[in-house]
Amino acid sequence: MDEIGHPIWGAAVRFEPDRGSGSVDLEAATTDSLGLASTMWTLGLEIGAQRLRATAGDASMAFEATAVSDAGVCNRTPAVSAEIASRLGVGSCANVTKQMLGEVTQVFVNRQGIKRLRSGDFTGLVGLTELELIGNQLSELPPDIFAGLSRLRRLALGHNQLSELPTGIFRGLSGLADLSLRGNRLTALDEQVFSDLDQLKVLFIDYNELKELPSGLFDGLSQLKNIVLTENRLTSLSENIFADLSSLEAISLGANQLTELPPGLFADKPALSRIQLRDNRLTELPPGLFSETPALQRL
Repeated sequence: MDEIGHPIWGAAVRFEPDRGSGSVDLEAATTDSLGLASTMWTLGLEIGAQRLRATAGDASMAFEATAVSDAGVCNRTPAVSAEIASRLGVGSCANVTKQMLGEVTQVFVNRQGIKRLRSGDFTGLVGLTELELIGNQLSELPPDIFAGLSRLRRLALGHNQLSELPTGIFRGLSGLADLSLRGNRLTALDEQVFSDLDQLKVLFIDYNELKELPSGLFDGLSQLKNIVLTENRLTSLSENIFADLSSLEAISLGANQLTELPPGLFADKPALSRIQLRDNRLTELPPGLFSETPALQRL
């Protein structure tokens, strides 16, 4: 409000939790016509008082909340809390204990209209092997959202609205074998985004908006058997882009905008049996392109 009590529209407001007081989904917001600005505050893991400060210009206001031990998983995204409680067969999210969290092996929160996840949504799910978040409205992910899920084998993030992936988003998921990012809005990928996934066997990145792939994107993924890149906007590929994929059995590159392929693109691929290149702009193929794919059965 201004000095005569009228709401101020368009004012910048910053939200800053104290150290150990969790996180906010928006660090800055602008006031609306009623002079209001908001954010979602997720409390930290420590029990006790926590504080959030909102600042607009020279004005500042502090908000306090208390994290209690009997909240169960109720301070997580509601759909996630409900799924965890359902998996454990308890009547309320407040009945879920820390010990019980370790018993959950699957979490499927599909088509729930989720726009944002809270950073601690999957904390404590140390036994989780499968996680599905398909068909929501996620446009971003908290950088630490998958922290501690070392037993995760399958992760499905398909059909959301992700345009980028935070640095290190898959760090620590050393056992992940199946990853789906299909049907998002990804325009670029960091060269190191998959660097921790040396057990990955299946990777879906189809139906995105990728125009190019960093030359080292798949380095170290020696266990990868199937990669799907259909329906992107790829115009070219580095000759060494698949160099480390010695176990590759199937690759789909259809419905892109490829005009040529490097001669050594499929070199040293003894297990490669299926290659899909339909609906590109190829007018010729380099001699010997398939000379090192002795298992090729379908092209």
